[in-house]
Amino acid sequence: MQIARQTGLDPKTVTNLTNELLKDGLVVCGQVSAQRRGRPAECLSLNADAALALGVDIGAQQVSAVLIDLSGAVRASWRRAYDIAKTGRFLIRKAREALDFLMQSLSSQQKQKIKGLGVCVPGFLQREQGIVVKSVNIRGFRNVSLFETFRELAVPVILEESSRSMALAEKWFGPHGTDQNFICIDLGYGIGMGFIHHGMLYRGTNEVSGEIGHTVVDAFGSVCHCGKTGCLETVASGKALAEIATNLKLNIHQLRAKGAAALHQAALQGHPQARQALQQAGGYIGIALANVINLFDPGLVVLNGGLTKAGPLLVDRLTETVNQHRFHGVPHACEIKISTLGDLAGALGAAMLPLRSYFEFDNIRL
Repeated sequence: MQIARQTGLDPKTVTNLTNELLKDGLVVCGQVSAQRRGRPAECLSLNADAALALGVDIGAQQVSAVLIDLSGAVRASWRRAYDIAKTGRFLIRKAREALDFLMQSLSSQQKQKIKGLGVCVPGFLQREQGIVVKSVNIRGFRNVSLFETFRELAVPVILEESSRSMALAEKWFGPHGTDQNFICIDLGYGIGMGFIHHGMLYRGTNEVSGEIGHTVVDAFGSVCHCGKTGCLETVASGKALAEIATNLKLNIHQLRAKGAAALHQAALQGHPQARQALQQAGGYIGIALANVINLFDPGLVVLNGGLTKAGPLLVDRLTETVNQHRFHGVPHACEIKISTLGDLAGALGAAMLPLRSYFEFDNIRL
């Protein structure tokens, strides 16, 4: 009766639907709840063991993978990060290694419950065909068929862009599930953006939405790998900061870290130029983000990616710059928060792609 009241459906309809779900094993009966009168109420719960899914996040300097159940709980995970950008061939090999590791934890019966593999990759995709047309920051990742690459798994493969996968992860796993309009910014080796609009992922006409890293912030700046001049990624990405670290010759400070992480470590040790570089990067990102906020009016911006580990040095300047340039006078100012999902966000979003059919229909979005 409680389900009928909450959904507005006829009790008989609820009973019939519930029986179908029980028959399919998607829900299970729990404790019987005593009532004052009438038939005792049965407590129903989602059967987390009914379906499993794999998710892989392939980035220029990392590969992450997760195995999740129908409730979204992580059953197993795998992650490797690298100091320098790797080739597409190397990263694919590591992705296969990750999937082999996750599969080894399953019994034969559990393997039959795997509903699919979600893969997220930065760049320009032919998503429905499973093809990475071009990934600017991954060498050798052009016209790669990921459907063919992972064919031996014998499960459906779904492809998504990395930043958009992160945004889906925030929607499904983060504390922002009730937010209908928010943006997720991926601050990593490259810089990308995923946009949740009215509760749904916005991809754009050509499915290239979210390329905030290739918005121009310095018209007379350096040439970007995309071919344009002065893109945000040329001055504020992990790649750009790694180049600054190399030019500053930070190895003389006997730092353990490399790349952008070395810049952060040097800044914490008092290196003034390293500190200035991180703050300047935060300022550039803040300018680009303020323009996005003024254009789309999201209620929330969630920051994720390796550069967020620079903490206040970068994020505080970013926030200050956004507040300086965003449109004022609105009743609800856009909040900026750090993601709670950490390094597995992209893989989590990818893993949910094969499971979304259980929760989303053409006229219902949860």
